[in-house]
Amino acid sequence: MKISAILLVAGAALLAFTAAEESSPNERQLSGRGKSKSNHDSSSSDSSGDGCADPAQAILDLFDCFEAEDVPCVVAGYAPGFETYHNENLAATDLQFTEEFWTLSLLVLDFDFDVKFYKNLGSNQATVRYVQTVTTTDGVSVGAPSSTEYPFSYVRHQHEHVIATLNDDCQVEKWDQYGDNQEQNDVFDATNAVICVIGASGLPIEECDVTPPDEPEVAQ
Repeated sequence: MKISAILLVAGAALLAFTAAEESSPNERQLSGRGKSKSNHDSSSSDSSGDGCADPAQAILDLFDCFEAEDVPCVVAGYAPGFETYHNENLAATDLQFTEEFWTLSLLVLDFDFDVKFYKNLGSNQATVRYVQTVTTTDGVSVGAPSSTEYPFSYVRHQHEHVIATLNDDCQVEKWDQYGDNQEQNDVFDATNAVICVIGASGLPIEECDVTPPDEPEVAQ
């Protein structure tokens, strides 16, 4: 999501990679997977100045945006300068979360959310428990041949619980999630490996760490 530091790494690296490639005569084409719909219907996004009427629904709507790879919808779901935490550790907040950032992030990662429980905690706060399934690109979206070999097509399930604070416009201001660190690290490592293998990290390909986790889950 990511919502977590995983997307920060993916987006930042790909932004730098794209900028470098645009100045090169051998420009690489990044073929988009994002659907970028602009008509996402969110019944909880309206505000009358009395707070967000249904923050839990706003979060579920945001999950839908990620699953649909609807970049404008994702951008609209976050307040400027929002903060995200994992197990009370603050992730990087010095990036510009623009449409370009999210577009490039979603070239690397796909998301699916299986919501187990959700509840409003107040007019501007909600809690949600869910299993997030993260799948790395098969390579095609970033200009590489299709592959099911790690780090491509890698699948990891992340069991997460979030307490989210939203503003009166039902945009996320603070995303405070809790979950298993190993689940986070596995996706973090796979994302870094993808970025390295496609040449976006600045390292020689032979120096990329493409060692899979002990029991990798690979998309069929």
